[in-house]
Amino acid sequence: MWTDEVDEILAGDLVAALAYLTSAGGAVVTPVCPLGLHDRDRGTVGFTTSTGYGRKLDRIAAAGRVAMAFHTRTHGRTNRPGFVLVQGDARVDTTRAALDRVAAQAPLYLGRLATGWFWDRWLRAYYQDRVVVWIEVRRVVVHAADGTLGHVIGEALPGAAPPMQTPPRNGRGPRVDARRAGRRIAEQPNRLLSYRDADGYPTVVPVDVLTAQPDGLTLRPAWPLPSGGRRAGLLAHDFGPQVVGLAQHMYTGWLAGGEVVRYAPHTARALKLPPNRALTLMLNGLVARRGTRSGTSRCLAVCREEPDAGRGVPAPHSRPAA
Repeated sequence: MWTDEVDEILAGDLVAALAYLTSAGGAVVTPVCPLGLHDRDRGTVGFTTSTGYGRKLDRIAAAGRVAMAFHTRTHGRTNRPGFVLVQGDARVDTTRAALDRVAAQAPLYLGRLATGWFWDRWLRAYYQDRVVVWIEVRRVVVHAADGTLGHVIGEALPGAAPPMQTPPRNGRGPRVDARRAGRRIAEQPNRLLSYRDADGYPTVVPVDVLTAQPDGLTLRPAWPLPSGGRRAGLLAHDFGPQVVGLAQHMYTGWLAGGEVVRYAPHTARALKLPPNRALTLMLNGLVARRGTRSGTSRCLAVCREEPDAGRGVPAPHSRPAA
């Protein structure tokens, strides 16, 4: 499926950016830890997540089509330059073999797992109630460090995206403070934009913020974007060694492409943690416990009820995108 150079990046990055679709036809982009979960012979790339993040899992399963951007070598296991975008169809895997692989590989990237009387109880939902999400790869897009397109492996790139999606009911303009959003995004070293491409898969593009005004942000993408307007997600983030200490700002909003690229943020979510391992583990455990108590996600309920769940449950990628 892909070259040795790409395989080195897939195996080495500590953090990647996952993009998935929303029911309105937009995209959300969020950081994940791939932990080197990939299989070149089978053409799969994966990541692990806690079942406490059930809403994310449900959205991934509902749309099926996802993308992962391997965009930074920071604190990873390789220094090979380049930007690698993997696009494909997601399936959730709860098999013991998949979870054993996570347990074996996680210390290589995240350090020794916390154990002891307190941590065993506090982190039970975070460590044990997990799934692996595999991406059946359809396409790998490789860009050089300067943003130029290197090569495409697998399916050819689609044509131009439609010039205009249906605008949001509440208007295209910002609904959160755009100036504040611009400052927060510009402070982070990793800034990524995601939207649904012409073939229905999300795509991810690195961007810089040029200006931030009350009516929106002016962006400079690493390569040209389609003209017209569409829903899009924006992520700005940073992280420390073994993901101890992090900052992430996630937005959804309206993207207007063309000679000048404008972005109007509609929703905002932020998380910031100091480089303190104990505090990071406490928060991970709290989020996982709350998510588990709030109920099992729909896709996990199906996965555990199906008689062939041992193979994982494929997401319905043939379903038309909303």
